[in-house]
Amino acid sequence: MKKKIILFTCSATMISVMLLSNNSGPASSGNGDRTGRLGTTCGSSGCHSGGGGTTTCTIEVLDKTNGAPVTKFVKDQVYTVKISGTNAALPKFGFQLTCVNGTGAAGTWQNIPSTAHSASVSGLPIIEHHTALSKDGSGNYSVSVDWKATDISSVTFHGIINAVDGTGSTSGDKVSAPVQVT
Repeated sequence: MKKKIILFTCSATMISVMLLSNNSGPASSGNGDRTGRLGTTCGSSGCHSGGGGTTTCTIEVLDKTNGAPVTKFVKDQVYTVKISGTNAALPKFGFQLTCVNGTGAAGTWQNIPSTAHSASVSGLPIIEHHTALSKDGSGNYSVSVDWKATDISSVTFHGIINAVDGTGSTSGDKVSAPVQVT
């Protein structure tokens, strides 16, 4: 009987660790870049799945001074990068966002909000959630991060939003398609 209790306790602990392992973001949990940039997302390998509704993701690069969308960058100027998500059926969100020039990091992230953090994956900074993030008053989620352009010719922002049910389990969640803005 004692062996069964110990076995059950150990099994329950291992399952809890596996299910909650990405709660603070996949990159900081050792699960890498899930933005879709490398073909892997939060829905890959049986990860987050089974949730209701449709999850959408958008990325906007905006002029920091007037909020207007931009398509060209000026070296050393700071821009606002906004990643947003919707899902009417699920109450919380997670996200990942990165910027590359080819395969290397492009620009530098600044003023990361308290709901997010930067994690490094093979030297590439990835901005991601700390915990499951609640919807705003409109039922959506968005976060803005400042990005400083460097002397670069072309950059691509990669991002993904994961709508979650907030239970800590990976089932019942719905991942957006990966988004890229070049």
